[in-house]
Amino acid sequence: MSCSRSAPPASAAWRSLALRRLLGATLVGSLALAAPLAHAAGPGASDPTLVLFELYYAGKDYSKTPEYVEKVQAALIKEGGFDVVARADAEKPIREKFPASQQQTIDAKAEEIAKMVSAAENKFYTIGPSAAIDELRQAQTMLQRLVDAMSLTDELKKQYIQTQMLLALVYLRNNTKDKAEEVVRQVVRQVGNDPSINTDNYHPDVVALFRDIYRELSAQRNGTITVRSNPPAAEVYLNGLKQEMKTPATFEGLFPGEVLLQVRKDGKESRVRKVIVKSGEPQEFDIDLDFEAALNFDNQHFGLTFVDELDRKRNLPKFAARLGELVDADYVAVVGLGEGNGEDQLEGYLVHVETEKLVRGTAMPTRSNVVAKRRTTQMARYILFEDAPTVAYKPWYENTLGWVLTGVGVAGGVLGTIFYLGYQDDKEIAECVPPEDGSANTCRPYASRLDAKDSAESERSLAYASWGVGGAALIGGILAFALMEDEDLDAPVRPRVPGSTGKSSASVTPVVTPDGGGISASFSF
Repeated sequence: MSCSRSAPPASAAWRSLALRRLLGATLVGSLALAAPLAHAAGPGASDPTLVLFELYYAGKDYSKTPEYVEKVQAALIKEGGFDVVARADAEKPIREKFPASQQQTIDAKAEEIAKMVSAAENKFYTIGPSAAIDELRQAQTMLQRLVDAMSLTDELKKQYIQTQMLLALVYLRNNTKDKAEEVVRQVVRQVGNDPSINTDNYHPDVVALFRDIYRELSAQRNGTITVRSNPPAAEVYLNGLKQEMKTPATFEGLFPGEVLLQVRKDGKESRVRKVIVKSGEPQEFDIDLDFEAALNFDNQHFGLTFVDELDRKRNLPKFAARLGELVDADYVAVVGLGEGNGEDQLEGYLVHVETEKLVRGTAMPTRSNVVAKRRTTQMARYILFEDAPTVAYKPWYENTLGWVLTGVGVAGGVLGTIFYLGYQDDKEIAECVPPEDGSANTCRPYASRLDAKDSAESERSLAYASWGVGGAALIGGILAFALMEDEDLDAPVRPRVPGSTGKSSASVTPVVTPDGGGISASFSF
């Protein structure tokens, strides 16, 4: 048996081949497009994280630094390349680890608290306990803030005891002994068995309660903490009270409960630590005083403060890396205003957290009283790409110095010409010779001719001097226009490649032709 099959028409064969080629081209095009699209779709998962902090120098607290950093952060977010950690997310772990100090206007606060306690005490004895309790609670809160800021001076200590003991008495008189006991426990933990707490100074009932609680807590008084610092030999403050021993030191026999710890040396002070002392559980603390003294986190600042440029060079990478670890960031950028060669400048430094290495740093001349948009954009791009900052200059006709010098040159030339014309006139008068043939004498008298001669000499000197100064100024103006460039800080920042948006894109299109198929691709960077 034989069978035969007719060949398909040539046009059908061409369409079949073309279709296969089209499918192949589409597959190739899809694969080619997948890489850039995957990169574009996935930066959120793969981009390194970056957190920004402010840079300050001691004694030079530029008010525009936070605004500069805010603008740089906005530019970084716009450019892409880093997942930027929001300030609110960075604040939380830092403030939990290193509470902000509140040592401002202490004297004024102490005076205000003293007046409140005095008024409350007067109400207590004239009206009754309930009339005094609100003011005493407010005074107690204010005092506790000062205590938390490690500011318990002798005067504040006295006020603290007075306020707490009076508040405890009010609670006793209001039949809320549990609250009175809580207040007295705070006093015992804060000041211990202070000799001023006696019946000569305070009511016998509250003194008796204090002694009972002191005996109760003394039975548990076996807490121990060891404090070391870098550098050593730093003063130790427990609950705001200076201790006799310096670091390294071990303090035993502490009351259980919260203890405020701080070390100080050579004008530097660590952050305040709230330590929970537990009976029979020794605790150890290593405090890097230089690092904690550099921390500058309060309502106005969010960063690091260095003594000078040398201090910044030596410590910025490791200090920034420690902050980066705390907020779980891959990189830290520290940006702020400083000074170089006698002029203000915007400084920026990028630090790799894991290696504690300075990746790059730069300083750009700027103005400290305004935020230059150009500078913030340049700083953001430097942090991202390490591109040399794009510098734009004002046009030649905006060169103020050039115009001033040119004006002086023209004025010198005009004045010189005026003086020279005067010289010519006076010279003619001075050189006039009376006729000897008896004809009419047109010359001025001899005295006038002598005066004209003196004037001519002066005018000639002034003419030459004016021409000299004018000529030098004119040459200086020409050189200023030709050689001097005045940077335009307000000029828009040009893209890294002219006509480019700075962002990459790609497009791939399958193409079918009578002879086959392929793809057409275009890329821009």
